[in-house]
Amino acid sequence: VGFIVRALFCYVKPELFIHLVAKSSFQSGLVIAGMIYIIFSTVVILLVRLDRLNKELSTLASQDSLTGLFNRRAFMHNATSIIASENFPVSVLMLDLDNFKKINDVHGHNVGDTVLKLCADALQDGLKQYGIIGRFGGEEFAAILPRADSEQALVVSEKLRLAIET
Repeated sequence: VGFIVRALFCYVKPELFIHLVAKSSFQSGLVIAGMIYIIFSTVVILLVRLDRLNKELSTLASQDSLTGLFNRRAFMHNATSIIASENFPVSVLMLDLDNFKKINDVHGHNVGDTVLKLCADALQDGLKQYGIIGRFGGEEFAAILPRADSEQALVVSEKLRLAIET
């Protein structure tokens, strides 16, 4: 606020500003330049912070918080883009962990969360070169495999099944 008041004084009555703050117009110019620098640097800092927050918000909006995979909305958006832009064939896999409710019931939700994280890591590692994967909810996952016909999708799905089984 003090800087703004001084800047207004300088603009409205420069001679009064010179007497109140500095002994010469050069010193007054330096003070004004300092104020401009402070305002400019504050704006830059705020813009950088805003950019970081926007990136964080984008990540939170598209990523499943437990597994780090795409959430359902982000997966569907990416899948739609892939299907629209790719020449067929495109394969879609739906994956569901068998007996997962039993894991939660017997061992608790913390162990269930760990199992989901480990499965998500295995699925993501197994699909890196083939396509994208997302968590649809609970123990349900979906994957899209661009340029994969049904035979290739069967090979990939068996590879993923073995990774989860391991």
